[in-house]
Amino acid sequence: MFCENCGSQIGDDDRFCSSCGAQVKSDNTCANCGAEIGESDKFCSSCGAQVTSSKSINTPSGLIDCPDCGKPVSRKAKACPN
Repeated sequence: MFCENCGSQIGDDDRFCSSCGAQVKSDNTCANCGAEIGESDKFCSSCGAQVTSSKSINTPSGLIDCPDCGKPVSRKAKACPN
């Protein structure tokens, strides 16, 4: 998994990026309010937001493929961290 903010690789259990300090959103957390959500939930029980699939969380639109190594990096990154 990669940080949505800086593109650095982060562990599956990490809660914060060790490179930039950004909070990592997990597959079972509401993207809108941060509340825990169940695997089969379609809407957050805390704020009512529609739950996005885990694929969209792990491959955010803020990432692009590095032209040199092919790994995902943040659009904001000035250089590939790999």
